[in-house]
Amino acid sequence: MSAFENPEAATILDEIGNLYLNKNFSDVTLLVGGEKLPAHRTILGQRCPVFKAMFLQEPNEIENVDLSETPLEAFKVFLKFIYTGIVQFNAVKINIVFETLQLARTYEMPKLGLRCGQHLMTVCDIENVTELVNEAVENSDAALIAHCLDYIGVHSTQFIEHETFKKLSVKSLSLILTDFALEASHKVIFNGLVDWMKANPSESAHFSELLKNIKLNAIALDDLVTAMRPLKLIDANDFMDIVYEQAKGVARTESDEVVEFPIDNALAPHCGAVVVNGGCSKFFTVPIVGATLKHHVSNATESIAIDLARPYMLNYLEMELAHGDQSYWIAVSENNVNWIRIIDYSNYVCRSVQRLYFQERPIRHIYIHGTASASANGMFEISRFEAYYTRNPLNFHPQTGIVIPSDNVALASKNAVVIQGSNSCGASNAMINGSTTSGYTFQHIGNSPIIVQLPQPYLLDSMNLLLMSNISYSFKIEVSTDKVTWIQIFEEENVTSWRQVKFFKQAVVFIKITGIYGLYCSTSLQCAYLETFAEN
Repeated sequence: MSAFENPEAATILDEIGNLYLNKNFSDVTLLVGGEKLPAHRTILGQRCPVFKAMFLQEPNEIENVDLSETPLEAFKVFLKFIYTGIVQFNAVKINIVFETLQLARTYEMPKLGLRCGQHLMTVCDIENVTELVNEAVENSDAALIAHCLDYIGVHSTQFIEHETFKKLSVKSLSLILTDFALEASHKVIFNGLVDWMKANPSESAHFSELLKNIKLNAIALDDLVTAMRPLKLIDANDFMDIVYEQAKGVARTESDEVVEFPIDNALAPHCGAVVVNGGCSKFFTVPIVGATLKHHVSNATESIAIDLARPYMLNYLEMELAHGDQSYWIAVSENNVNWIRIIDYSNYVCRSVQRLYFQERPIRHIYIHGTASASANGMFEISRFEAYYTRNPLNFHPQTGIVIPSDNVALASKNAVVIQGSNSCGASNAMINGSTTSGYTFQHIGNSPIIVQLPQPYLLDSMNLLLMSNISYSFKIEVSTDKVTWIQIFEEENVTSWRQVKFFKQAVVFIKITGIYGLYCSTSLQCAYLETFAEN
């Protein structure tokens, strides 16, 4: 029968717990951090092996135990656990948890140590993971090390670019670089190590060994030299020796090949890419007009699979969706074993040409998986797919990959389209054709609004509109990513000509402009020009 099933046993536990820092029946004083803490030999000796050995050796002679070098707050947590079996870290700073963990080790209290470790895993985040892994490595805490490495693996780019990365100990950094497969690109890891070296000049004796753990041959030589030469962090000859040895010793195997920087499209016919699943294997090497790659979206196990024939350093994909609205995600791998999803537009409606930027990384294998398709046969289908390394990538959100465009993306030339509304003079996509003088798009007030669809989601916060200047309008603007849920971002009354719209930065695929009222007997809202972008 447990104490919780026996009320009397529970009462005894409570009464013993009430003796914590209680002078009643106290027969020993613990001198900690300038304070005198009353305690009880019997309880200390029964619960803690170190105190047991101390009091058995001199059972009645010890009245004061000098622990003046022990941190007070952590010791109180430790002492309360001895008396109550309870440890509460909710309002305790992480450094006190570390100190309590050290006390648990010193005083041979493994259950308290386990509680400390579990709490540290629970609170692990990007702000403290460096501190956690340093502590774990220093004390050979295998469980905490494993947890920290798992967290770092999921958030590797964010972790490397975080300010606290520079505070890693040499042991921790070496462990991360040698014993763990980071998902961040080799260039991100290299730049992170360079920043770490700049912040830790006293550890210069370890710089060469740490550099050897990075695939320098996967990074453009001019990037390496530009980063290292002006800083003089390591002897230039030693650095080039490391680069040379890596280049000389690279194994030409499928799992570890030399990574090339493509001059142009890595899927051009001469590159030898093969379609493994989803279409003709020679789709890229022997192009056929009208051919597509496809799979049925109802089958979660199907994907379009491509083998590039060799690993390339890539940071940009361009893909043309064959028919109508579709949704998808893309995953990539260097070795066909470890995969990372670089684009996830599963919850966005996409169409036409997709211009996809992501953190540069070595890639040989690509999966493209359609999650939704508006086609009658339920097929996700692409007619063109290209892969590049660009030195001038657009800005994009690091977690979602959604582009943050500084230039106008509401252009027919960039595959935007007016899907609802009429155009003057038979013009096509008049309000997004890039001209303010070649027609306009309009809607009859009270009827269906104007809707513009962008080809893919963009993070936007600004729009400019040109309304026909001989009429005064009242109108509102809404945006959506799926044409189902709409968010109103703007509304104006009795205005005309150029309108400037600012709103909270958000993902946008659809832009809906609804005329509410038109002066001078106007029955339609007429818009000659629309542009949208991210100002900051």
